[in-house]
Amino acid sequence: WLVVLAVVVTVAGAGAMVAIQKKVYQGDAQVLVRALPSDTVFGSSTNNASNAARNIDTEIKVMEGTPVKDRVRTNLGIKGDIPDVSAAAVGQTDVVSVSAQSHDPQVAAQLANAYVQAYIDVRREQNVNSLLDAVSEVSKQVSRIQKEIDKLDKAVADAKPSQQDAVRASQLLGL
Repeated sequence: WLVVLAVVVTVAGAGAMVAIQKKVYQGDAQVLVRALPSDTVFGSSTNNASNAARNIDTEIKVMEGTPVKDRVRTNLGIKGDIPDVSAAAVGQTDVVSVSAQSHDPQVAAQLANAYVQAYIDVRREQNVNSLLDAVSEVSKQVSRIQKEIDKLDKAVADAKPSQQDAVRASQLLGL
């Protein structure tokens, strides 16, 4: 009888623990991760399987990083700590699934969606800033080249008509 009583008490205790424990809900959201368009425009894109996996891993780290957490905090108006989420690649795709847990199913869904939206916002800002930096650099190069062209045009214009052909030829040859 002692063994039966021990089993009954154990099962009853386990049942009571399950009954009083709060349920945990999980909210999921997914996002398609794309390469920055400037990577392909300027020819630095290397789209192979190992780079694709590395790129997805990098984007997952960005999603779990401080700038995205700060944006979630701001967007949701949360003071202090916010719950962490987990992110994982979906198979061998460019899709990342973000999961958040809470005792409230609506909060779990809201957190997962907020992380995805914050990630999109942060990456958009980073991409725009990167493109603006590239535009600035290209503008500097164009300005530098234009100054060289103006200087060469002046040299041609200043040369005597009989020397202009020689000046043009030396400019073409880079002399």
